[in-house]
Amino acid sequence: AQLFQLVRDVATALRPPILDAGIASAIEWQARRFEARTQIPCLVQVPDNLPTLSDAKATGMFRILQEALTNVMRHAQAHTVEISLALEDGILCMTIADDGQGFAVESGRTVSFGLVGMRERVLMLGGRLELDSEVGEGTTLRAYIPMDPTVQERHP
Repeated sequence: AQLFQLVRDVATALRPPILDAGIASAIEWQARRFEARTQIPCLVQVPDNLPTLSDAKATGMFRILQEALTNVMRHAQAHTVEISLALEDGILCMTIADDGQGFAVESGRTVSFGLVGMRERVLMLGGRLELDSEVGEGTTLRAYIPMDPTVQERHP
């Protein structure tokens, strides 16, 4: 029985079951969990007509969101968070913005293992990550993921 539970926990960690409901529902669910844990309001904007994502893309975006929200919780001292998805010209952009204390983005250097992990996930999906922040101005993270299946996803 313990082994079965362990296998289930590992499977859930690899691909959260909430993703079965689609990335939009998963983002909304994660935002509500974040609000419940932190008491920080989270505004979510997701278009109705999102295409179905591959498991790799959906899981990658969900993990990026989780890490970004963890960073907000740990470091930002934010009062609100905004999460949005937008699809334009075959590129899905997920934006996570907070109104927290921000930080000085050092020229080209990543500042945490969390950011390194997010950047690696985005690169494995053939995308790119942008980080904008200034002290006192909050932080905005954007993950751009190509929807074109011909764009090569890299697997470690």
